[in-house]
Amino acid sequence: MNFSENIVKIERKLGESVQAAQPQIARFMEQEVYDSLALVSGDIVKKTEATIDELNAMKAPDIPEASTFKATAVKYFTHIRNIYDSYKIYAEQPNDSLRAVEVQNMIRLENGIDDLTKELQEAQRKFAKASGFRVESD
Repeated sequence: MNFSENIVKIERKLGESVQAAQPQIARFMEQEVYDSLALVSGDIVKKTEATIDELNAMKAPDIPEASTFKATAVKYFTHIRNIYDSYKIYAEQPNDSLRAVEVQNMIRLENGIDDLTKELQEAQRKFAKASGFRVESD
């Protein structure tokens, strides 16, 4: 089950960075401190890209559902990266009207994360079942 555990470990590591950055991002958006917003969100983009690279480098075991689980994890983390890239793009816009356009993209991306989280959890459950393991819930 190391494969699944490794993906969970990667997710938790990134999750810690996201949780630490989120209050800063909210504050910088509220205070319109766009240079700091771009830096913090850009840092999360880099960390997420490193996470995606780490996942892509992992060899999926020869177990049914393993490659689907891996692909779903990559899709999930790519969506996370896109959310934070949207924050960065928002921060880099030269005026409020262009920022308003990016806000629509941000909303669309953030609304999609719950479905992707469920999709990832379902892929993990299927992989665990195919492997003969039970997935622990948090």
